[in-house]
Amino acid sequence: MPAASNPHQDPHRDPDHDPEECYQCLLEQEVISTCRCAACCRSLLIEVGLEDAEREPKIKEHGSPLYTPPELTESGERELEGYLLNGPDLACVFLDQATNLCMVYATRPLACRLFDCDGEGREQLIELGIVNRDANSSVAQPPSNAVGDTCSKNPRAEPPAAS
Repeated sequence: MPAASNPHQDPHRDPDHDPEECYQCLLEQEVISTCRCAACCRSLLIEVGLEDAEREPKIKEHGSPLYTPPELTESGERELEGYLLNGPDLACVFLDQATNLCMVYATRPLACRLFDCDGEGREQLIELGIVNRDANSSVAQPPSNAVGDTCSKNPRAEPPAAS
């Protein structure tokens, strides 16, 4: 039997394969946005999975580990489930704030690759009050008690390792 027809070696040939759940398939659905406002990078909570940290090792270095609590795991021990990429100011730790560019763009996480700031993602930012509907207006300023105040209280997150 040829290796390509073995579903254990090629999950895409498996009849139960779901492209909407497959990390590799989703990576291929990358969205290219023309927007460069970085409102998503400055204002949204950015949680990424272990697969992202394998693709981009800097995530392990600069992200805050997220753990599944012991009472929810089979082992009874807390288990690493991903990383939070927001820094103390809520912005993504990989956002160059002077240029609004991603410092790990080529290997950016799946969530970032799939975020469409020119389409549905823009509507979400508008609904959250992060950006104004008028395309020519600037980014809305969050209230002083916005998400950033609760971000540091995430029970699953640990502070990033000192650089």
